[in-house]
Amino acid sequence: MRIPTRLMAAGVPVVLVLSSCVGPGITGGEEEDSSGSNRPRAVVGSTGTPESALLAEIYARAMAGTGERVRTDHDVGDREEYLTELERGRLTLVPEYNGAILAHLDPGSEAATTERTDELVSEKLPDGVAILDPTPAESVEAVTVTAETAENDDLTSVADLSGTAGDMAIGGPPGFASGPRGLPGLERSYDLAFAEPRTMERTELPEALTEDDVQAAIIRTADPATEDLVALSDPEDHFGAGNIVPLVHDGTVSGPAREAVEAASAELDSTEELRELNERVTSGDEEPETVAEDWLESAGLD
Repeated sequence: MRIPTRLMAAGVPVVLVLSSCVGPGITGGEEEDSSGSNRPRAVVGSTGTPESALLAEIYARAMAGTGERVRTDHDVGDREEYLTELERGRLTLVPEYNGAILAHLDPGSEAATTERTDELVSEKLPDGVAILDPTPAESVEAVTVTAETAENDDLTSVADLSGTAGDMAIGGPPGFASGPRGLPGLERSYDLAFAEPRTMERTELPEALTEDDVQAAIIRTADPATEDLVALSDPEDHFGAGNIVPLVHDGTVSGPAREAVEAASAELDSTEELRELNERVTSGDEEPETVAEDWLESAGLD
């Protein structure tokens, strides 16, 4: 079963049922549950962005390969919504970013390292929710400009924007204009004042930048569009860590299923690799589940 990328971008709910051989329409295990049905027990969710959907498909298929009955849901809402669903046990796993979830849980935190970030996240999560081991790969948000802008204004760091930010419109995803790791904190960290903030969907940001609708944009470093753009360094660590962590209903993902999820995380060992996988999805040539299946097989995790 293919998941059209355009549906995910539009926020249309899409549910896929997996099997241990990752075939369509059946679940990972054949044994019945206490109600006598073969209904999937685990629900792996995503926010519907291409990267989130890809990661959800990877984790769901890794779990299904152990015999776990799994389905995916690519419309789990915003962070507040899926945290509540995880806490209640209605969701089993959602791919998350350690720095972003920490900023949500503790807006004042200044943790920068992966280890410290994960430690604080574990302390701040509500009862019934936990994180598993992070990926080595990062998909951290970064202030991004075109190569032409970087060259003309001699930009390598966010700090270099001090003389030009006042003439720039800056684009960012929903919530960036007021979020803890968003524009207000960025301007405080670097003593900047951008001319205008513009909020848009993540998928719209690269084009807005290249079309000069905005002159800077907050884009994740694993977005394939950044290959031809320049992500400015963040010496103040405003954006913090950006490792992917499986956010789980505590105790539900255990045994072989947990081992499979953490093995998949360990294999996502570079931002470049994640960017290449994202490119296969966002190019429109392949769907997230196809890329996930292929990657798990190539990593020896199928």
